[in-house]
Amino acid sequence: MHKLALRFGENVFAYGKHCGQLAKIVVTPKLWQITELIVEDGLLFKQATVLPISAVSDTFGQNINLNVPVDQLKSFPEFQETLVKKGQSDWPAPRAMGEVEYFTLPGTAVPALATPAKKARTGVSPNALILDSETMVECLESQIGRLSHVIVDAKEYLISSLVFAQGTLFPKNYTFSSYYVDYLSESKIQIALTRAEADQLPEYTFLHHS
Repeated sequence: MHKLALRFGENVFAYGKHCGQLAKIVVTPKLWQITELIVEDGLLFKQATVLPISAVSDTFGQNINLNVPVDQLKSFPEFQETLVKKGQSDWPAPRAMGEVEYFTLPGTAVPALATPAKKARTGVSPNALILDSETMVECLESQIGRLSHVIVDAKEYLISSLVFAQGTLFPKNYTFSSYYVDYLSESKIQIALTRAEADQLPEYTFLHHS
């Protein structure tokens, strides 16, 4: 079965013309199926475009190649993400009947209540799960690295395996099957392996996928 190796930061080409780098991957939460890629282009003012996974023809030679011409990319939706506060909390809060009133010493700093926030996104489904290179990979006991690749089959676009990077200056990449994934979220992926078992995972080899 053909595989697509989707590496964050990888160059994306549309009919041979460079159009950006892979920034994020959009996943259907329950199926773990890739639906879209988010490709960023530009230096200071980056523009992010949401492309359907079906637009990928292959990942041969470690590049991500599209089957659409570069001039058609403008017809795809733009991805934007902002943090929106869900209401505000003031201190002190009004007391309900029966609540105890607390006094602070003179000069004591008044504690600031954290205001909950959520991400508002455009260009993708509100229920979509978005993975990127900031997604942590954890075993049963500790963090073991950051997500660097997602490997999917080229027909159903289901995640077959994942790759994480260890180290900063000269990172090494290790791979594991999606079979070991216990929990998947935007912030972390937890695998059902001990640290000793995770240390035995094979190093990832950059193969030519198509």
